[in-house]
Amino acid sequence: MRRIHPGASAVLKVGILLLPAIPALIWLWPAVSGTTLYYPAQVLAYLYVLAGSLLMGRRCLSWAELGLSRRGIGMGLTCGAVLIAERVLAQLALGLPLALRPFDADRLAGELVFILGLVGPVEELLFRGWLFQALDSWRGPGLAVLGSSLGFAIWHVGWAGSLMVIHLLLGLVLGLIRWRAGGIVGLIVVHGLFDLLAAETLTPVSVTTLGQLTQITVINRPAVLAGDLLLLALILYLWKVHPAISRPRP
Repeated sequence: MRRIHPGASAVLKVGILLLPAIPALIWLWPAVSGTTLYYPAQVLAYLYVLAGSLLMGRRCLSWAELGLSRRGIGMGLTCGAVLIAERVLAQLALGLPLALRPFDADRLAGELVFILGLVGPVEELLFRGWLFQALDSWRGPGLAVLGSSLGFAIWHVGWAGSLMVIHLLLGLVLGLIRWRAGGIVGLIVVHGLFDLLAAETLTPVSVTTLGQLTQITVINRPAVLAGDLLLLALILYLWKVHPAISRPRP
């Protein structure tokens, strides 16, 4: 790997880190799904990726290059709030209730620890941190945004079904925010809140229905229009309006 570009080498290392996902998709997740081992297996998987991303990523990148700095926190939170608002509008458009699930202290504590402490930090560090910076240094921000978005969508292939299209779009917007903000700390917070909102307002039946796009019926067209305009405005702002920033120093 020393003979190729450091960015290309980092991308290969990300692929090596994720090789265990192949037997996991074929055997592990089908075997533990619906059992008491499912959530412990998820926790172990995220801890494995977190450790690998930190140990391997820090060998060639600084904390700032990984996005773990104070750069762009405010921008990440602001743009993320727009994303969360768009998600609420989409849920209203599909007639899915925004009411919270019945209170369960143990479930809520588990979701707070898992989603805010692992899902948000690990996925942002891997895709908008390490992979984004590797692709950016190798081929520029265009490939960084597209490549990190594709990786983010593939990460969810095991359960998302047709929702992979939504994950790809979400990854593109998060990648644009990462490009302009220069850091991922704000995105970590937003990602966690985005997923926590889904966990507390969507039932497993709702998620299954969302994964089958042919069964989705729009019942609130003004909410669809408002959400689409909001998302389009955010993308145009990030792509064309917001000034470019300098890259973090190693």
